[in-house]
Amino acid sequence: MLKVLSLVSKDKEVPDENAFADLLVKVDIDAYGLAKDFLKNEIDSKALSNSNPARKMPITATTIQSSKGLAADYVFITHFDDRYFIKNNDKSKIADQDICNFLVALTRARKKVFLISSETTKTPAFLDWIEAERIEHIGQK
Repeated sequence: MLKVLSLVSKDKEVPDENAFADLLVKVDIDAYGLAKDFLKNEIDSKALSNSNPARKMPITATTIQSSKGLAADYVFITHFDDRYFIKNNDKSKIADQDICNFLVALTRARKKVFLISSETTKTPAFLDWIEAERIEHIGQK
């Protein structure tokens, strides 16, 4: 099991498919269910893009609270500024609910999250919580 985990963590090929399947069972991961859901999402996204040629990508606009339970390949979080994300008037005091909202917002994306800030003079506090090598700045810094 450790050998398989080590190979997976190093993003290397696991030569023994049975060992890999056994690992998935031991950690209670339903590989069939994951593959089925993935294929269903692929089929659904292809059907949506083919159904209306004028609109190739469905777009959903929602609040963070309403997005709980939803997922999308790409998520755009607008107003990613302390004045909107931190509810306390003292922006240095981040409440548990602010953290929960931040985590819900970030975890909606399957592929990539775009954090859009209108504040050009101050870096949002939550941006410091993300590893620097995972951040790609586009536009102004």
